[in-house]
Amino acid sequence: MTGVQTCALPILANLSRILEKHPVIFMDRLGERVNLEGTPLITCGELNKARDRKKVMELIEERY
Repeated sequence: MTGVQTCALPILANLSRILEKHPVIFMDRLGERVNLEGTPLITCGELNKARDRKKVMELIEERY
């Protein structure tokens, strides 16, 4: 990720506090990381493989 993209993390953190929801970032592909400063990174392929909402939530919780 570039500096421009990582500067969005404080914005995500503020939005998650306001909305009282956990942030998550969906990406086309992952590098070495599965989270970025505590924010889970999920690929579109992983999202497509998840069969239901529970599986998606489990994946997100694993990455915190």
